[in-house]
Amino acid sequence: MSNLAAGAVSAADPTLASFYPLVWWIIAIKVVVIFLFLLLFQILMIWAERRIIGRMQNRPGPTDGARSGCFSRSPTRSSCR
Repeated sequence: MSNLAAGAVSAADPTLASFYPLVWWIIAIKVVVIFLFLLLFQILMIWAERRIIGRMQNRPGPTDGARSGCFSRSPTRSSCR
């Protein structure tokens, strides 16, 4: 009990290196892989958002709707031929 109170450390006590045995280059590879995944995921999400918004804005105009042509409110002469 007196050894713990005095803060004595023996050679058999674990150090920080024994709890985390990874070397620096493995950590660097993990950081690069996570960064590339997040970057590609963000690019994919921006592309998907723009694609969805583009489809929402692709609505029929005055000449593309179901009421265009010969039976519309103001048919042109060329649409009834």
